[in-house]
Amino acid sequence: MRNRNIFPINVGDLRECVKIVMMKMKETIVVEGKDDETLLKSIYEVDIIRTNGTHLSKETLEEIRAAHEDHGVIVFTDPDHPGEEIRRKINEAVPGVKNAFLTSKSRKKNLVGVEHATRQEIEDALSHLLTYEDEEETLSRKEFNRLGLSGKQGSQGLRIYLEDYYHLGHGSAKTLYKRLNSRKLSYEEIKKVLDQINE
Repeated sequence: MRNRNIFPINVGDLRECVKIVMMKMKETIVVEGKDDETLLKSIYEVDIIRTNGTHLSKETLEEIRAAHEDHGVIVFTDPDHPGEEIRRKINEAVPGVKNAFLTSKSRKKNLVGVEHATRQEIEDALSHLLTYEDEEETLSRKEFNRLGLSGKQGSQGLRIYLEDYYHLGHGSAKTLYKRLNSRKLSYEEIKKVLDQINE
């Protein structure tokens, strides 16, 4: 058998190739822990700020504020109560940050953290960002209730459907109402989506 020429692999060149394949994120992403950071940095070339728990220090908030003013920030916390608490604190302290959410489909055997998400789930979340804005509502509370999203049998199922469809993250009826308005969605648009369930 004729020997084939084998070219040596330069590790430095290989690393450069990997960097080219990895997508670069302009914004800094805020996550909760080291495992979240490790996963995101395996997919993106990105700057990360870790909160390391629900207690946000003044220094961490100042770091987030500085990053937001310089090149933007995406808050990407776990879809559970501690994660939502961190998200709320950051949005209140640094208005205008972007938010990324995992869908309910990302939950696997009660593993709900960012660190357990697949690459596709991460990319989907980061391609559907939400910024909270205090503007005139596009959906009234009366219309929200008329859609069956609160106080009725099956309301929770409808809310989960919309949370996943619009990538809004899991939360209470009050939270969904706020996020639907942040997306500037109207009664007619949401009804059209809900009507698809029965088709």
